[in-house]
Amino acid sequence: MQVSKKFLSSLLICIVFISSSIAAQTQVLSNTTVQVIQEVPTRVVLSNTDINRITCPAGELVKDVIYSEEKAVNVKIEGGNAFVKFLVGKDIITGEKKERVDPVEFYVVCGDNDVFTIISMPKKIPAQHVQLVSKQNQVKKNLSLFEGIPFEKRIIMMCQKVYTNDIPDSFTIRKIGKAIAVFKDIDVVLNRVIIAEGEGIRVKEYILSLKESSSESLELAEKSFLVPELAENPVAIALESHTLKPSTPRRLFILEQNR
Repeated sequence: MQVSKKFLSSLLICIVFISSSIAAQTQVLSNTTVQVIQEVPTRVVLSNTDINRITCPAGELVKDVIYSEEKAVNVKIEGGNAFVKFLVGKDIITGEKKERVDPVEFYVVCGDNDVFTIISMPKKIPAQHVQLVSKQNQVKKNLSLFEGIPFEKRIIMMCQKVYTNDIPDSFTIRKIGKAIAVFKDIDVVLNRVIIAEGEGIRVKEYILSLKESSSESLELAEKSFLVPELAENPVAIALESHTLKPSTPRRLFILEQNR
């Protein structure tokens, strides 16, 4: 299936929505999720003022977190979570409080003694969430697919691949088929969720159709679908068509940060 001109125009609107989101991304957001794969030492920016959270894959228990005790770090393990807090020191000259800024290595042991290496870079940012993932092959393929591509173009690539159903085998596809009651005149069904493992991006594909009681076409606008019931951490949105006709379902694509 080729990408239609109408859909491309919708993608341009999608990019307009992205622009404000990209501006926000120049700063690290609160509870930002960073994925770390096994056996690949990964540099991760963590908050040096708030409590950061590390989670093992698939709900596995955190067995241990190994780090140098000289680094003045407080780590608390609870089930599948490890909570990391960098302790505040004092400047030896001025006596003033001093947040940690030098790197700290963490070796997180999960499940069947799987070890993940995190090279943390403490900075004055909000709390972060580090998600440990074991889907190494999927993640590596996706990282290779998107390597060197700006965030805006990655979003467009994902829109196009889902629109044309040309979805790489490294993406995870979850069939949902769940009706969501949001609008008076439109039936909305969450058809599937497509996730690019390791990239922190997912696409929600919705099917839109007019209710049986509606006999006239309805004009659609992307911003109408930016509601909590449909969009969580959205970065972009695109419509297959801006006109919804009776007995002619259309698709809606909402791209989100996968947290």
